Amino acid sequence: MLAVELAKKYNWGLPTVCPCCGSDLEVNDSGEVFCPNDNCAKKVEHSILKMSNKWNVLEIGPRIVEDFVKEANIQSLAQFLREIDNPILDSIAGKNAEKIRKNIKAAMAKKRTLANFISAFDIEDFGERRLQTLVDAGYNTIESFFEKANPRDISNIKGWTLESGIKVLQAMQDIENDLREVAELCNIGEEEKIEGKLSGLSFCFTGAMAYKRAELEKMVVDNGGTISSVNKTLTYLVQADPNSTSSKSEKAKKFGTKIISPETFLEILNS
Repeated sequence: MLAVELAKKYNWGLPTVCPCCGSDLEVNDSGEVFCPNDNCAKKVEHSILKMSNKWNVLEIGPRIVEDFVKEANIQSLAQFLREIDNPILDSIAGKNAEKIRKNIKAAMAKKRTLANFISAFDIEDFGERRLQTLVDAGYNTIESFFEKANPRDISNIKGWTLESGIKVLQAMQDIENDLREVAELCNIGEEEKIEGKLSGLSFCFTGAMAYKRAELEKMVVDNGGTISSVNKTLTYLVQADPNSTSSKSEKAKKFGTKIISPETFLEILNS
C-alpha cells in the first residue's frame, strides 16, 4: 500500500515521497516505509557500499560512491562494475581512482562461493552462513533459485521456515536482473582454500605501519587466513597505535575482538 494512502487514512506523519528520487513511498507487511524504485540513487549507493564492505574493497567510501553514482548516472550495481573505468571516477577520487579500480577488479576476479557472492547484495537478514545452508541443500546455482526453489521446500531445511523462505526468494526476485548481470562479471565457484598457520583466523589492519597494508593482507591470505572488516566474527584487529580511538578500534572493543600490535601479528605468523 502507498504510504500516502495510510498517512491520509490514519493521520500518520509518515513521509510519502522518497526525498532522493521522488517516487511514492510504500509500506510493506512489516509496517516499514520503503522506496519501490530499484534505480533510486540511494538504494544503488547502499548496494555498492554493501558489496564493497563484503568483498573488502579498499579506498572507496560513501562520498566517492555518492558522487560517482550521481555524476555517471549509475542505476545498478552491475552498471557500477561495468563503468569503473569511467574517467569521471578520476575527477572524483583523484590519485585513489586507480587503486579503487584495481581493488574492484581484483574482487570481481577472485573466485568466491555462491553464498559469498549472493551475500554481497543488499538482502537484509540473510548472511553468507545462512545462504550457505541453501547452497548445501542443492540450490548451488543462481538458476536453481529462480527455476526450482520454492518456500515450502526451503522450510524443510534446518534453520528455515516458510516465512523466511518466502522472504529470501522475494528478495532475490527483486534483484534478479542485477544478480544475473553481476554474476556474468564475476568468478563464482568453490574457493581454493589454502591451509597454513593462519587457517581459521581473520584479520583487519588499521593505522600506519612499517609494512604496506596490501603486503600484510597478502601475508594473511598466503598463510590460510582471511581479511575481514570489523564484525562479530573477526579474530584480530591489528593496529599500530594501542591508544587509538578510531571507529574500527571502538567497534572491535564493542564486539570483544582481540586488538593486537603489528609486532604481535608477526609473532603469530612466525611462531
